[in-house]
Amino acid sequence: MECSTFVMARENPEKKYEKYKLLNISKETEIEWKEEQLMNYFNQIQTGSNNVPLWVMYNKMYELVISIKSQQSIKIMIDTIKGIFDDLKTNERILISEIINGRKERKQRSGLIYLSYDIGDKLLAKSFAKISLMLLDTELDNENFTSRLDNSKKTCYEIISDLAIEVQ
Repeated sequence: MECSTFVMARENPEKKYEKYKLLNISKETEIEWKEEQLMNYFNQIQTGSNNVPLWVMYNKMYELVISIKSQQSIKIMIDTIKGIFDDLKTNERILISEIINGRKERKQRSGLIYLSYDIGDKLLAKSFAKISLMLLDTELDNENFTSRLDNSKKTCYEIISDLAIEVQ
């Protein structure tokens, strides 16, 4: 279930989720499992041993990172994007930028920029803001993504302003 109790509860609440809850797994153990899964995804991306689109893998990693909330796990996201940056298609660049900026309303502070900033690492937040803007510096090969590209740029600049991050 990819370390997700939500997926477990959604897919098979009567069997898997209820049995899992009875095990009384500690939060520390769950975090350890999530860190292992994060590294598994990272290795799959590095080796190209998975046919899942890069942005989907990045999103799966993000879902783990937001529950781990450690500087180390966030740095893995930086390393991942650096490793795949040149291989991303235009639509994937926009989708990953949305993950970095956050897909929820800004007041909910979702995304990797806010997560980095909120754990106290302003340098990581700045790095993600720069990466997001670099991802969005692209020529569109699909007109359907024009508004998403524009919205993502706008959101990134608003976050930069909100957090008073200097990005050159």
